[in-house]
Amino acid sequence: MDLHIQYLTDENGAKTAVQIPYKEWLDFYDRYRHLRQYSKLKKDFSDAFEEIKQNETGSTKKITLEEFLNEC
Repeated sequence: MDLHIQYLTDENGAKTAVQIPYKEWLDFYDRYRHLRQYSKLKKDFSDAFEEIKQNETGSTKKITLEEFLNEC
Protein backbone atom coordinates (compact mmCIF):
# COMPACT_ATOMS: atom_id res chain seq x y z
CA MET A 1 0.00 0.00 0.00
CA ASP A 2 1.48 3.28 -1.10
CA LEU A 3 0.08 6.15 0.96
CA HIS A 4 0.27 9.69 -0.38
CA ILE A 5 1.22 11.36 2.87
CA GLN A 6 1.40 15.10 3.43
CA TYR A 7 2.88 16.51 6.62
CA LEU A 8 1.79 19.69 8.33
CA THR A 9 4.53 21.53 10.17
CA ASP A 10 4.71 24.36 12.65
CA GLU A 11 6.73 27.54 12.16
CA ASN A 12 9.90 25.69 13.31
CA GLY A 13 9.45 22.91 10.75
CA ALA A 14 8.43 20.29 13.33
CA LYS A 15 5.78 17.88 12.03
CA THR A 16 2.47 18.41 13.80
CA ALA A 17 -0.03 16.43 11.70
CA VAL A 18 -0.39 14.05 8.78
CA GLN A 19 -2.88 14.14 5.93
CA ILE A 20 -3.73 11.31 3.54
CA PRO A 21 -6.47 11.11 0.92
CA TYR A 22 -9.78 9.89 2.36
CA LYS A 23 -9.96 6.81 0.09
CA GLU A 24 -6.48 5.75 1.23
CA TRP A 25 -7.57 6.24 4.85
CA LEU A 26 -10.58 3.96 4.32
CA ASP A 27 -8.35 1.27 2.76
CA PHE A 28 -5.81 1.64 5.58
CA TYR A 29 -8.51 1.48 8.27
CA ASP A 30 -10.07 -1.61 6.68
CA ARG A 31 -6.71 -3.39 6.72
CA TYR A 32 -6.18 -2.30 10.32
CA ARG A 33 -9.57 -3.73 11.36
CA HIS A 34 -8.75 -7.06 9.70
CA LEU A 35 -5.38 -7.16 11.42
CA ARG A 36 -7.04 -6.54 14.81
CA GLN A 37 -9.55 -9.32 14.14
CA TYR A 38 -6.72 -11.67 13.13
CA SER A 39 -4.72 -10.77 16.24
CA LYS A 40 -7.71 -11.40 18.51
CA LEU A 41 -8.44 -14.74 16.86
CA LYS A 42 -4.79 -15.74 17.18
CA LYS A 43 -4.79 -14.83 20.89
CA ASP A 44 -8.05 -16.71 21.46
CA PHE A 45 -6.58 -19.84 19.85
CA SER A 46 -3.38 -19.47 21.86
CA ASP A 47 -5.42 -19.18 25.08
CA ALA A 48 -7.51 -22.21 24.10
CA PHE A 49 -4.43 -24.36 23.45
CA GLU A 50 -2.94 -23.26 26.77
CA GLU A 51 -6.17 -24.25 28.49
CA ILE A 52 -6.04 -27.67 26.78
CA LYS A 53 -2.47 -28.15 28.06
CA GLN A 54 -3.57 -27.27 31.58
CA ASN A 55 -6.46 -29.74 31.34
CA GLU A 56 -4.14 -32.48 30.12
CA THR A 57 -1.69 -31.93 32.96
CA GLY A 58 -4.49 -31.79 35.50
CA SER A 59 -3.66 -28.27 36.68
CA THR A 60 -7.22 -27.09 35.99
CA LYS A 61 -10.62 -28.62 36.58
CA LYS A 62 -12.21 -30.16 33.49
CA ILE A 63 -15.72 -28.99 32.68
CA THR A 64 -18.47 -30.49 30.57
CA LEU A 65 -19.58 -29.03 27.26
CA GLU A 66 -22.82 -27.90 28.91
CA GLU A 67 -20.86 -26.05 31.63
CA PHE A 68 -18.67 -24.44 28.98
CA LEU A 69 -21.64 -23.27 26.96
CA ASN A 70 -23.29 -21.84 30.06
CA GLU A 71 -20.19 -19.69 30.72
CA CYS A 72 -20.81 -17.66 27.55
